[in-house]
Amino acid sequence: MSYLISGARDLESRVSASSVGRDQVRTDVSRLLDDARRLERAMRDANLYSGAWTDWAEVVRLLQRLSDIAR
Repeated sequence: MSYLISGARDLESRVSASSVGRDQVRTDVSRLLDDARRLERAMRDANLYSGAWTDWAEVVRLLQRLSDIAR
């Protein structure tokens, strides 16, 4: 999970500095979305952190929205 958080922070700082192109944003968002989905599946499959499932589903939804925008 820390990998996902650091990846999101890195993307935010690069986008803010305008040092990343649209193709790279698309690639990074896609990777973050894949990681978030994988973590969501793992949490649900292991029945862990059930109190966070709704919040995590929102993270996935927002990353999906970013992915759609970046296309």
